[in-house]
Amino acid sequence: MLPAADAYCLSKVKDSAAVMKELHMEGKIGGLTCITFCHSTEDEQIIERALRVLGENAELEWKSVETHFGNRMKVAPLRLGGADDLKRMISKMPVDEREALISSLPERVDDESILHIRLDKQSLVGGEIRLASSYSRDERKERDTVDISVRVVTYPRGRENAVKFIASIMQQG
Repeated sequence: MLPAADAYCLSKVKDSAAVMKELHMEGKIGGLTCITFCHSTEDEQIIERALRVLGENAELEWKSVETHFGNRMKVAPLRLGGADDLKRMISKMPVDEREALISSLPERVDDESILHIRLDKQSLVGGEIRLASSYSRDERKERDTVDISVRVVTYPRGRENAVKFIASIMQQG
């Protein structure tokens, strides 16, 4: 049995640890995956160069698929690294786009703590990183996108913590 003074100190340490656990949140980016399509009318090399804006060392492998109507197209799943690639991508965005992305994080993170971002493919071809949602509804219908999924792992788990963690990374970039 502990003396009363030691028991009191131990209870304070436990309380302190519980408070620190609530205040301290750990997290990491589990990976970024990008998917885009290359229609038969598009030049695969131009699209690949545009995707290299997102990550120079990314693994890119084109896969040929057939659409519902029998047209041929290629799909490029692209795997990027972790937080460094996300920061680099965010830092290349115009300031207003970055702010729009950060302010819309709660709508973009799902219950599985995956951040969903849709970039405008034509802007990427032009060397800019812009959100597809920054265009009006009518313009979006005609735009091709690069769909990005960012897996976020936080402790403690949860959508809310994932949003906070991603926001802190984006504000650093």
